[in-house]
Amino acid sequence: MKLQTLSALILLCANIAHGAVINISFDHQRPDTLLVRCVAIADLATDHTYPTIDTVAVTSPKISLPYKITQPYRFTISPMYQDYNSATLYIAPTDTIDIAVERRDLSKARISGTDLMNSINAYRHTVSDLSNRITDSIADSGEWIMAQYRFNYDYTLAHRNDPVAIESLGCMPVAMAESIIDSIGLQARQSILQPIYRRITSNVEKFRMTKVAQQATSVGATAPDFTLADANGNPVSLSQFRGQWVLIDFWGTWCGWCIKGFPALREFQSRYADKCTVIGVACHDAKDSWMGFINAHRLPWINLWNDPESHGDSNVERIYGLESYPTKLLIDPQGKIMLKVIGENPDFYNKAETIIDFNL
Repeated sequence: MKLQTLSALILLCANIAHGAVINISFDHQRPDTLLVRCVAIADLATDHTYPTIDTVAVTSPKISLPYKITQPYRFTISPMYQDYNSATLYIAPTDTIDIAVERRDLSKARISGTDLMNSINAYRHTVSDLSNRITDSIADSGEWIMAQYRFNYDYTLAHRNDPVAIESLGCMPVAMAESIIDSIGLQARQSILQPIYRRITSNVEKFRMTKVAQQATSVGATAPDFTLADANGNPVSLSQFRGQWVLIDFWGTWCGWCIKGFPALREFQSRYADKCTVIGVACHDAKDSWMGFINAHRLPWINLWNDPESHGDSNVERIYGLESYPTKLLIDPQGKIMLKVIGENPDFYNKAETIIDFNL
């Protein structure tokens, strides 16, 4: 028992001696309290992150924060109630990181101590200098944002073998990241930022799949078949309606514009009930919320529910590449998509009626 206790004590001392340390120094201005959020970098690859939050009193110009961690973590440090003014760092179990803060501005703090944080510090200060320059020369906000995106794109390519590329890669739209993510070097991919790279890669793969699905469901293509449950739990397949005109409305109870469009959809359904079958497919909805809504509003068309937890071919969001709601399709009796409109557009029904009448 004594040997086990002594071994545990030795291990504890070793962990303390070699633990992670964050040293923060302030000039003559300093906040009274810091908010420290930390989350395991491995968790950043998932949809569920639960940061640990702590408050630290700033009692002197220099403070040291020791952390006994067993895996790399991301720390975000800011003055209390100033989330916008923060310093973010990545730290391994034995790293020592130094943060030098001037005028309480943690967002522009100098961070050093490891090769990774030295590179990220240089990148962030280059971004800050760029922002100052383009703010003075570019008045249009859209152009200003695109200038930053282009900078991150070029910076990622120039540093593709450095882990800092993962940081800059995450600061651009997925459509831009998609074109260069495969060029990221092995050293960067296998760094402690690997979970973040995996998350970006996952988003890129979803983006690519969505593009393919959207191309496969454009006007002129054959609408992919699907089978979903109605309010009574009965399976309903799109293929059941082959030989008929079909209007599909992809919507959600959470979507204000979807609901605003229901009166026009009701009018269309009333006028064309004998010519066209209307199918409403609820997306991103809990089943109970969906059933409560369709019962309360007595939606007169076929109502189907798309399970948001489904990740297979039964998920219409996936096979149709849906990104915006409402999305409406008009499908002819042979199963071909004749009309596709994203967003609520009253003119959709005029076009749909013209197409149906012309082909009858």
